[in-house]
Amino acid sequence: MPQADISQSAHFFEQGNTFYQKGEYRKAVENYESALKLGYENAALYYNLGNSYFKLNKIGKCILSYERAKKFAPRDQDILYNLQIAQLRVVDKIVTVPPYFLARIWIGFKNYLGIYQLSLVALIFYILMIAALIGKILAKKHRLQKFAGITFVPLFILFLVSAGLFATRLNERAKTKEAVVLVEKVDVKSSPAEDATEVFALHEGIKVKIKDVSGKYFKILLPDGNVGWLPKDSIEII
Repeated sequence: MPQADISQSAHFFEQGNTFYQKGEYRKAVENYESALKLGYENAALYYNLGNSYFKLNKIGKCILSYERAKKFAPRDQDILYNLQIAQLRVVDKIVTVPPYFLARIWIGFKNYLGIYQLSLVALIFYILMIAALIGKILAKKHRLQKFAGITFVPLFILFLVSAGLFATRLNERAKTKEAVVLVEKVDVKSSPAEDATEVFALHEGIKVKIKDVSGKYFKILLPDGNVGWLPKDSIEII
């Protein structure tokens, strides 16, 4: 991002914070959205934007913003708490079957860090691993050579683990797209056609997985296993 855009986006972000503190939530949203248009993204911006939309009772946009904030900071307790509060406003209450014990452990381990944090961790372990390798080769003192040799293997393993998790998350992001319903109510149909049978309805704020696309329609999957087609303009990808 050019320096001028960084400066301008930071200005919009600060202006948004000022308007939010004054209770002028619409102006806060306008400034936060302006910062986003310039390519400025982080957890704080999306979190504040979500708070502003919550104050305006725009639950769909609110949850969408919190979900985007969670991508940057998946363990942030303020984001998770506010997201739970916003989800209480969603009309649709979908019962899901919890994953098996081992699956829960894997999901928790895999998602403990955000994708940006994982990339940083992998980079740090890579640098330390290379430093240990160089030290083993070039160190003149035997103790330093021995220390570098001992630390190289665990650093190599940690690098492989963090890089593997990073690649897994990237692959999931490429294959799995989630979205939030932004309209007050939308009829989900059995096929991607206007005259198709309406199978059920969804309401603002519910999160869905996108499985396919056809023309003006997305095929969506709900956590309870229900599938259907709804118009593209009724949802926004997280």
